[in-house]
Amino acid sequence: MSAVRSRRIEVTFRHPFRLPGFLNAEPAGVYAVEIEEEQIGGMNTIGFLRTATWFNVPALGVKSSVSRAYPITQEELDSAWEADQTAGGKEQPEK
Repeated sequence: MSAVRSRRIEVTFRHPFRLPGFLNAEPAGVYAVEIEEEQIGGMNTIGFLRTATWFNVPALGVKSSVSRAYPITQEELDSAWEADQTAGGKEQPEK
């Protein structure tokens, strides 16, 4: 049986943005992204393979009676984040 781990990162968007499959643009803010990974490897090497990435809305700190998590690929997240960045000096979301 493989071990599964979950971790959470936060991604900041400085401008309204739209992710693939979203009907409306999301407002600027800090968003939680949940990453699920499964342990792979043998006796000598162990690694983790990403099995799912979930983008949570609304943004952190926004009061809402409804919270949802949407599946997203790392490429979609990277593309949306890069499009949001108009000035240099920002780190890319964790991979």
